[in-house]
Amino acid sequence: MPIWGEIFLLLYKVKRKAENENFAVVAYTIGKDVIVYDPTIKKFSCRIGEITFHLTIEELTDSIVDGAFVPIQED
Repeated sequence: MPIWGEIFLLLYKVKRKAENENFAVVAYTIGKDVIVYDPTIKKFSCRIGEITFHLTIEELTDSIVDGAFVPIQED
């Protein structure tokens, strides 16, 4: 469970920043795609190609731990 908590904490900091600024904040990128927290819908938006997923912080944390939506760097 320590990994889950660490990931959750990092995402929570992004969420709080977005809520405090009332502006979508980029959490991280997956290649050319982006994961942002949108305070208007109170969810993380994951745009992968032409598909957009809207996930709660818990859903995104679980997904990352399970190997989905994992941050990668594009060379």
